[in-house]
Amino acid sequence: MWAPEVIDFNNLIMIDDVRQALESSFFHEMTLQDSIENPFAREPGYIYYRQNPKIDVTEEWKNLVL
Repeated sequence: MWAPEVIDFNNLIMIDDVRQALESSFFHEMTLQDSIENPFAREPGYIYYRQNPKIDVTEEWKNLVL
């Protein structure tokens, strides 16, 4: 995975292979948008849209990628 060290964002699209409770320790709002169910998909999963951060996500991103 490649990304710049600093990204200023307040929304996040997340794909996870495990269905999650619609709660997030990083965002106030998390909604399940769709799922990947095609039998030919490399990895099935769930697509979530997260918004309204509870924390400084820019700082947390730096900690994650460095």
